Amino acid sequence: MKELKLQNLNIVKILRNTLKTFYKNFHWVMLVILLDVVFLFVLSGVMTVVQMAALDHLTAVMKLSGEMTGGIANLYEQPDNVMKGLQGLSADEQFNYHISKLLWYLFIMVLGAYVLWVLFQGTGWWLVHRMTQKRLGYWRYMKNFALQSLLWYSLFVLLTLIWIKVFLWIETSIAKFMSTGTLNIIFWTLNLLVWYFGLFSYTIPGKYAYKNIKTTFRFCTRKVLYTGQTVLVIAVAFVLVNYFLKIPWLVQNNLLYIIIGFLIVLPMFVYVRVFLFETTNEYLLRPQHERRIMHEKHKKEHEVIEGQSQ
Repeated sequence: MKELKLQNLNIVKILRNTLKTFYKNFHWVMLVILLDVVFLFVLSGVMTVVQMAALDHLTAVMKLSGEMTGGIANLYEQPDNVMKGLQGLSADEQFNYHISKLLWYLFIMVLGAYVLWVLFQGTGWWLVHRMTQKRLGYWRYMKNFALQSLLWYSLFVLLTLIWIKVFLWIETSIAKFMSTGTLNIIFWTLNLLVWYFGLFSYTIPGKYAYKNIKTTFRFCTRKVLYTGQTVLVIAVAFVLVNYFLKIPWLVQNNLLYIIIGFLIVLPMFVYVRVFLFETTNEYLLRPQHERRIMHEKHKKEHEVIEGQSQ
Protein backbone atom coordinates (compact mmCIF):
# COMPACT_ATOMS: atom_id res chain seq x y z
CA MET A 1 0.00 0.00 0.00
CA LYS A 2 2.88 2.30 0.76
CA GLU A 3 4.43 1.57 -2.65
CA LEU A 4 1.13 2.39 -4.40
CA LYS A 5 0.93 5.77 -2.64
CA LEU A 6 4.51 6.55 -3.62
CA GLN A 7 3.73 5.83 -7.27
CA ASN A 8 0.68 8.07 -7.15
CA LEU A 9 2.79 10.88 -5.72
CA ASN A 10 5.37 10.35 -8.45
CA ILE A 11 2.85 10.50 -11.28
CA VAL A 12 1.43 13.72 -9.86
CA LYS A 13 4.95 15.11 -9.61
CA ILE A 14 5.63 14.16 -13.24
CA LEU A 15 2.41 15.80 -14.41
CA ARG A 16 3.33 18.94 -12.48
CA ASN A 17 6.86 18.99 -13.94
CA THR A 18 5.43 18.43 -17.42
CA LEU A 19 3.07 21.37 -17.07
CA LYS A 20 5.87 23.56 -15.72
CA THR A 21 8.20 22.61 -18.59
CA PHE A 22 5.40 23.09 -21.12
CA TYR A 23 4.66 26.69 -20.11
CA LYS A 24 8.24 27.62 -19.33
CA ASN A 25 9.25 26.73 -22.90
CA PHE A 26 6.07 27.83 -24.63
CA HIS A 27 7.96 29.40 -27.56
CA TRP A 28 9.62 26.03 -28.25
CA VAL A 29 6.25 24.32 -27.87
CA MET A 30 4.83 26.55 -30.60
CA LEU A 31 7.76 25.65 -32.85
CA VAL A 32 7.12 21.93 -32.31
CA ILE A 33 3.44 22.46 -33.14
CA LEU A 34 4.46 24.26 -36.34
CA LEU A 35 6.71 21.33 -37.27
CA ASP A 36 3.82 18.91 -36.65
CA VAL A 37 1.51 20.94 -38.91
CA VAL A 38 4.11 21.14 -41.68
CA PHE A 39 4.77 17.40 -41.31
CA LEU A 40 1.08 16.58 -41.74
CA PHE A 41 0.69 18.80 -44.80
CA VAL A 42 3.89 17.61 -46.50
CA LEU A 43 3.14 13.95 -45.74
CA SER A 44 -0.42 14.29 -47.06
CA GLY A 45 0.87 16.04 -50.19
CA VAL A 46 3.52 13.42 -50.92
CA MET A 47 1.13 10.52 -50.33
CA THR A 48 -1.52 12.11 -52.57
CA VAL A 49 0.94 12.68 -55.43
CA VAL A 50 2.24 9.10 -55.24
CA GLN A 51 -1.27 7.64 -55.02
CA MET A 52 -2.39 9.63 -58.05
CA ALA A 53 0.63 8.38 -60.00
CA ALA A 54 -0.19 4.77 -59.00
CA LEU A 55 -3.92 5.04 -59.75
CA ASP A 56 -3.68 4.04 -63.43
CA HIS A 57 -1.66 0.94 -62.56
CA LEU A 58 -4.09 0.00 -59.79
CA THR A 59 -7.05 0.38 -62.16
CA ALA A 60 -5.29 -1.80 -64.75
CA VAL A 61 -4.58 -4.52 -62.16
CA MET A 62 -8.20 -4.55 -61.00
CA LYS A 63 -9.45 -4.71 -64.60
CA LEU A 64 -7.14 -7.58 -65.54
CA SER A 65 -8.01 -9.44 -62.32
CA GLY A 66 -11.72 -9.11 -63.05
CA GLU A 67 -11.31 -10.31 -66.64
CA MET A 68 -9.22 -13.35 -65.71
CA THR A 69 -11.09 -14.50 -62.59
CA GLY A 70 -14.60 -13.15 -63.12
CA GLY A 71 -14.23 -11.34 -59.78
CA ILE A 72 -13.08 -12.61 -56.40
CA ALA A 73 -16.77 -12.93 -55.44
CA ASN A 74 -16.89 -16.08 -57.62
CA LEU A 75 -14.46 -17.83 -55.27
CA TYR A 76 -17.27 -19.73 -53.51
CA GLU A 77 -19.37 -20.38 -56.65
CA GLN A 78 -16.62 -21.22 -59.15
CA PRO A 79 -13.39 -21.79 -57.16
CA ASP A 80 -11.69 -23.74 -59.95
CA ASN A 81 -12.19 -20.95 -62.48
CA VAL A 82 -10.90 -18.35 -60.02
CA MET A 83 -7.76 -20.40 -59.26
CA LYS A 84 -7.07 -20.89 -62.97
CA GLY A 85 -7.51 -17.17 -63.51
CA LEU A 86 -5.06 -16.37 -60.72
CA GLN A 87 -2.51 -18.76 -62.20
CA GLY A 88 -2.96 -17.08 -65.57
CA LEU A 89 -2.46 -13.66 -64.02
CA SER A 90 0.86 -14.68 -62.47
CA ALA A 91 2.16 -15.46 -65.96
CA ASP A 92 0.64 -12.41 -67.66
CA GLU A 93 3.36 -9.93 -68.69
CA GLN A 94 1.09 -6.87 -68.61
CA PHE A 95 -0.27 -7.76 -65.16
CA ASN A 96 3.25 -8.27 -63.77
CA TYR A 97 4.32 -4.92 -65.22
CA HIS A 98 1.52 -3.06 -63.41
CA ILE A 99 2.17 -5.00 -60.19
CA SER A 100 5.88 -4.08 -60.30
CA LYS A 101 4.92 -0.42 -60.77
CA LEU A 102 2.53 -0.58 -57.83
CA LEU A 103 5.21 -2.14 -55.64
CA TRP A 104 7.62 0.62 -56.68
CA TYR A 105 5.12 3.34 -55.73
CA LEU A 106 4.41 1.52 -52.47
CA PHE A 107 8.13 1.52 -51.73
CA ILE A 108 8.29 5.27 -52.45
CA MET A 109 5.39 5.86 -50.04
CA VAL A 110 6.99 3.79 -47.27
CA LEU A 111 10.42 5.38 -47.74
CA GLY A 112 8.96 8.88 -48.08
CA ALA A 113 6.97 8.50 -44.87
CA TYR A 114 10.10 7.34 -43.03
CA VAL A 115 12.26 10.23 -44.33
CA LEU A 116 9.61 12.82 -43.47
CA TRP A 117 9.08 11.27 -40.02
CA VAL A 118 12.79 11.47 -39.24
CA LEU A 119 13.18 14.99 -40.62
CA PHE A 120 10.17 16.69 -38.99
CA GLN A 121 9.35 14.48 -36.01
CA GLY A 122 13.02 13.97 -35.16
CA THR A 123 13.51 17.72 -34.98
CA GLY A 124 10.36 18.07 -32.87
CA TRP A 125 11.48 15.37 -30.44
CA TRP A 126 14.93 16.97 -30.20
CA LEU A 127 13.33 20.30 -29.26
CA VAL A 128 11.43 18.53 -26.46
CA HIS A 129 14.69 16.81 -25.45
CA ARG A 130 16.24 20.29 -25.33
CA MET A 131 13.46 21.45 -22.98
CA THR A 132 13.75 18.52 -20.59
CA GLN A 133 17.25 16.99 -20.70
CA LYS A 134 19.71 19.09 -22.77
CA ARG A 135 22.23 16.26 -23.07
CA LEU A 136 22.63 15.68 -26.82
CA GLY A 137 23.35 18.00 -29.72
CA TYR A 138 21.02 18.15 -32.71
CA TRP A 139 22.96 15.89 -35.09
CA ARG A 140 23.76 13.26 -32.46
CA TYR A 141 20.09 13.07 -31.44
CA MET A 142 18.91 12.99 -35.07
CA LYS A 143 21.30 10.15 -35.91
CA ASN A 144 19.97 8.11 -32.99
CA PHE A 145 16.39 9.04 -33.85
CA ALA A 146 16.84 7.88 -37.45
CA LEU A 147 18.41 4.55 -36.47
CA GLN A 148 15.89 3.85 -33.70
CA SER A 149 13.00 4.82 -35.97
CA LEU A 150 14.30 2.43 -38.62
CA LEU A 151 13.78 -0.46 -36.21
CA TRP A 152 10.32 0.56 -35.03
CA TYR A 153 9.17 1.58 -38.53
CA SER A 154 10.41 -1.73 -40.00
CA LEU A 155 8.51 -3.66 -37.33
CA PHE A 156 5.36 -1.64 -38.08
CA VAL A 157 5.67 -2.28 -41.84
CA LEU A 158 6.38 -5.98 -41.24
CA LEU A 159 3.35 -6.36 -38.96
CA THR A 160 1.19 -4.56 -41.54
CA LEU A 161 2.35 -6.88 -44.34
CA ILE A 162 1.69 -9.93 -42.17
CA TRP A 163 -1.77 -8.56 -41.32
CA ILE A 164 -2.60 -8.06 -45.02
CA LYS A 165 -1.41 -11.56 -45.92
CA VAL A 166 -3.33 -13.24 -43.08
CA PHE A 167 -6.43 -11.11 -43.78
CA LEU A 168 -6.48 -12.18 -47.44
CA TRP A 169 -5.88 -15.75 -46.37
CA ILE A 170 -8.88 -15.60 -44.02
CA GLU A 171 -11.13 -13.94 -46.61
CA THR A 172 -10.28 -16.43 -49.37
CA SER A 173 -10.38 -19.55 -47.15
CA ILE A 174 -13.51 -21.67 -47.10
CA ALA A 175 -12.67 -23.02 -43.61
CA LYS A 176 -11.74 -19.93 -41.59
CA PHE A 177 -9.21 -20.60 -38.82
CA MET A 178 -9.55 -17.11 -37.28
CA SER A 179 -12.02 -14.23 -37.38
CA THR A 180 -10.93 -10.85 -38.73
CA GLY A 181 -11.83 -9.37 -35.32
CA THR A 182 -9.30 -11.62 -33.57
CA LEU A 183 -6.70 -10.78 -36.22
CA ASN A 184 -7.27 -7.05 -35.67
CA ILE A 185 -6.90 -7.41 -31.90
CA ILE A 186 -3.57 -9.25 -32.30
CA PHE A 187 -2.36 -6.72 -34.89
CA TRP A 188 -3.17 -3.65 -32.81
CA THR A 189 -1.82 -5.19 -29.60
CA LEU A 190 1.55 -5.87 -31.24
CA ASN A 191 1.58 -2.41 -32.83
CA LEU A 192 0.82 -0.75 -29.51
CA LEU A 193 3.80 -2.58 -28.01
CA VAL A 194 6.00 -1.30 -30.86
CA TRP A 195 4.79 2.27 -30.23
CA TYR A 196 5.24 1.83 -26.46
CA PHE A 197 8.90 0.88 -26.75
CA GLY A 198 9.48 3.19 -29.72
CA LEU A 199 8.23 6.40 -28.12
CA PHE A 200 10.09 5.77 -24.88
CA SER A 201 13.29 5.03 -26.83
CA TYR A 202 13.24 8.63 -28.11
CA THR A 203 13.49 9.84 -24.50
CA ILE A 204 16.70 7.91 -23.73
CA PRO A 205 19.61 10.39 -24.04
CA GLY A 206 22.41 7.89 -24.69
CA LYS A 207 25.10 8.56 -27.29
CA TYR A 208 24.45 5.39 -29.29
CA ALA A 209 21.18 4.18 -30.79
CA TYR A 210 21.70 0.47 -30.09
CA LYS A 211 22.39 1.20 -26.41
CA ASN A 212 19.28 3.37 -26.25
CA ILE A 213 17.22 0.47 -27.62
CA LYS A 214 18.68 -1.95 -25.05
CA THR A 215 18.05 0.58 -22.26
CA THR A 216 14.49 1.09 -23.51
CA PHE A 217 13.62 -2.61 -23.32
CA ARG A 218 15.16 -2.88 -19.87
CA PHE A 219 13.52 0.32 -18.58
CA CYS A 220 10.06 -0.33 -20.08
CA THR A 221 9.90 -3.89 -18.76
CA ARG A 222 11.44 -3.46 -15.31
CA LYS A 223 9.59 -0.20 -14.63
CA VAL A 224 6.38 -1.16 -16.40
CA LEU A 225 4.26 -0.32 -13.31
CA TYR A 226 5.58 3.24 -13.53
CA THR A 227 5.69 3.72 -17.30
CA GLY A 228 2.30 2.02 -17.45
CA GLN A 229 0.83 4.82 -15.34
CA THR A 230 2.10 7.34 -17.89
CA VAL A 231 0.60 5.34 -20.77
CA LEU A 232 -2.70 5.04 -18.89
CA VAL A 233 -2.88 8.79 -18.26
CA ILE A 234 -2.17 9.46 -21.96
CA ALA A 235 -4.82 6.95 -23.05
CA VAL A 236 -7.45 8.45 -20.74
CA ALA A 237 -6.62 11.96 -21.99
CA PHE A 238 -7.06 10.93 -25.63
CA VAL A 239 -10.34 9.15 -24.85
CA LEU A 240 -11.69 12.29 -23.16
CA VAL A 241 -10.59 14.47 -26.08
CA ASN A 242 -12.20 12.03 -28.51
CA TYR A 243 -15.51 12.22 -26.65
CA PHE A 244 -15.30 16.01 -26.52
CA LEU A 245 -14.75 16.23 -30.27
CA LYS A 246 -17.88 14.12 -30.83
CA ILE A 247 -20.21 16.71 -29.28
CA PRO A 248 -23.04 17.12 -31.86
CA TRP A 249 -23.01 20.93 -32.10
CA LEU A 250 -19.24 20.85 -32.60
CA VAL A 251 -19.32 18.14 -35.27
CA GLN A 252 -22.00 20.00 -37.22
CA ASN A 253 -19.83 23.12 -37.51
CA ASN A 254 -16.93 21.96 -39.73
CA LEU A 255 -14.81 25.11 -39.43
CA LEU A 256 -15.17 25.32 -35.64
CA TYR A 257 -14.51 21.57 -35.38
CA ILE A 258 -11.21 21.88 -37.28
CA ILE A 259 -10.08 24.96 -35.32
CA ILE A 260 -10.86 23.49 -31.88
CA GLY A 261 -9.43 20.14 -32.94
CA PHE A 262 -6.13 21.79 -33.87
CA LEU A 263 -6.08 23.93 -30.72
CA ILE A 264 -6.53 20.87 -28.50
CA VAL A 265 -4.90 17.96 -30.32
CA LEU A 266 -1.66 19.58 -31.54
CA PRO A 267 -0.61 21.03 -28.13
CA MET A 268 -1.63 17.71 -26.62
CA PHE A 269 0.82 15.82 -28.82
CA VAL A 270 3.61 18.10 -27.59
CA TYR A 271 2.47 17.72 -23.98
CA VAL A 272 2.57 13.92 -24.37
CA ARG A 273 6.17 14.08 -25.58
CA VAL A 274 7.19 16.26 -22.63
CA PHE A 275 5.30 13.86 -20.33
CA LEU A 276 7.25 10.88 -21.70
CA PHE A 277 10.57 12.68 -21.23
CA GLU A 278 9.68 13.66 -17.66
CA THR A 279 8.72 10.05 -16.94
CA THR A 280 12.15 8.89 -18.11
CA ASN A 281 13.79 11.65 -16.07
CA GLU A 282 11.95 10.60 -12.93
CA TYR A 283 12.28 6.83 -13.10
CA LEU A 284 15.54 6.32 -15.04
CA LEU A 285 17.84 9.36 -15.17
CA ARG A 286 17.29 10.73 -11.65
CA PRO A 287 17.99 7.35 -9.94
CA GLN A 288 21.09 6.93 -12.16
CA HIS A 289 22.30 10.39 -11.14
CA GLU A 290 21.69 9.65 -7.45
CA ARG A 291 23.58 6.36 -7.71
CA ARG A 292 26.53 8.13 -9.33
CA ILE A 293 26.61 10.73 -6.53
CA MET A 294 26.49 8.00 -3.86
CA HIS A 295 29.23 6.05 -5.65
CA GLU A 296 31.48 9.13 -5.80
CA LYS A 297 30.75 9.89 -2.14
CA HIS A 298 31.66 6.36 -1.03
CA LYS A 299 34.77 6.49 -3.21
CA LYS A 300 35.94 9.73 -1.59
CA GLU A 301 35.20 8.38 1.90
CA HIS A 302 37.21 5.26 1.06
CA GLU A 303 40.13 7.39 -0.17
CA VAL A 304 40.03 9.48 3.05
CA ILE A 305 40.06 6.35 5.21
CA GLU A 306 42.98 4.89 3.26
CA GLY A 307 44.87 8.21 3.57
CA GLN A 308 44.35 8.28 7.34
CA SER A 309 45.46 4.66 7.73
CA GLN A 310 48.69 5.44 5.91
